[in-house]
Amino acid sequence: MSKRDLLIFLFKWKAGILGMFFVVLAAAALIIFFAPPSYSASAKVLVERTRPPVLRTTLAPAMDLAEALNTEAEILVSRTVMSQVVDKLKPHERPRKPSSISRTVDATRAWMEQAGLLYAQSPRERWIQLLQKNMKVKPSIDSSILKVSFGDEDPQWAARLVNAVLDEYVVQHVRMFSTHGTAPIYLERMQAIEADLRRRRSDLEQLKRRLSLTAIEDTKRDLVRRNGDLAGQMQTAQTTVDTLLLRFEPAHREVVLAKATLARLARASEQVGEQLTRLESQQAKLDETQLEIGSLESAYKDYARRYDDARLTDLASANAINVGAVDHADVPERPDNSRLFLLLVAAGGGLVFAVLVAVVREYFDRRLADPTAAEDILGIPDLGSVAFIAHGRLARLSGRSSG
Repeated sequence: MSKRDLLIFLFKWKAGILGMFFVVLAAAALIIFFAPPSYSASAKVLVERTRPPVLRTTLAPAMDLAEALNTEAEILVSRTVMSQVVDKLKPHERPRKPSSISRTVDATRAWMEQAGLLYAQSPRERWIQLLQKNMKVKPSIDSSILKVSFGDEDPQWAARLVNAVLDEYVVQHVRMFSTHGTAPIYLERMQAIEADLRRRRSDLEQLKRRLSLTAIEDTKRDLVRRNGDLAGQMQTAQTTVDTLLLRFEPAHREVVLAKATLARLARASEQVGEQLTRLESQQAKLDETQLEIGSLESAYKDYARRYDDARLTDLASANAINVGAVDHADVPERPDNSRLFLLLVAAGGGLVFAVLVAVVREYFDRRLADPTAAEDILGIPDLGSVAFIAHGRLARLSGRSSG
């Protein structure tokens, strides 16, 4: 394409290019002036790859610089760190001054969630994902420094979030690479088991006071013996009934009395069985409580052993680690970009977008603007051509000629 063709293209679509440019620029200007500015707070973390993650009695081989930086960056933006930060600061509960854009975005999200286009999320979960996505961690060139930054419309909150992430990251680093800090966890578990043991032992004492084990055993033996006697008597009564039925009719007085005796023995045997079942249930409850107490005592001894081992490990290990904060985040005093810069970027983007729209329109435009092109398509010579004249201009020309 020659310069002449380029100029022809620009003059042909100048109205569309200018119109699209000003539309994009106006829309960008509205967003820039009505949207709250973003403030970025940043901090720096030193990662010493030649030292082990924690100072142990046994040294670990040093990691490659890129491996060390990538490992620490992944720990820094992990969900565990971000969830701890959100639970600590609760950014979703902070008072906010809603803007028109934020209200529009919230209303649109609520409508899309109600329509099923988006899955509904709790504010806590939304903030965790927001921090994981927008917390930027970049290594500095030719150094062992990680730069951590986060942008928010509130400069104080931006600094608080970055510093909180930094603090929780150090805690998570220590938790992952050493046993330091596990002793309190074991101690807490021991205390919980001890409280459960006291409760179970109290329940067992109450059961023992209410139900004597010796009385249960004696009563159980008596009931078993009585149940056996009743079974023998029922067998004898059944034999008597069968014998009488061979001699008399079922309605005979002797048969009716024998059947009544058999029914009375059956009811007595059923009552004895219910008492045995109740006693066995009580005995099973006592045995189950004792087994639970034994299991809890075993778990308590195991956690006590782990607690002692963890305390010894903590005493044998120093608190020194291979990462540390070089700079904590300060409250940013001005936004990331000025409105003038954003308007210039919007102007450049709008111009490029307008030209692209004009190129697309030119590609799909099938009108003939050159007589030579008409000759090539139709295959006949051009005898003359009349330029396109707008309707208003044509009316003015007609008025001049008539005057």
